[in-house]
Amino acid sequence: MNLEIPSNLKQEILSLDGRGYKVYKILQGKSFNYGSFTVTFEHVQGDSFAQPTRLSVSIGMDEAGFVPFLYSTLAPR
Repeated sequence: MNLEIPSNLKQEILSLDGRGYKVYKILQGKSFNYGSFTVTFEHVQGDSFAQPTRLSVSIGMDEAGFVPFLYSTLAPR
């Protein structure tokens, strides 16, 4: 699968290129749509010794291919 970087993410990263770690914090909390899924910057590394950047990926149940039976019934306790 060949995915193209969303233009708004590409522009934002290029505008930050060559600047210090702290400037990348502006990405924190931002989401970028790849069509069938969304990538969100949950945490952005503040310096070279800080916790690494953490991303989340969200995808719809239909896109993921799960059959409704798997999530439409209550789980037994």
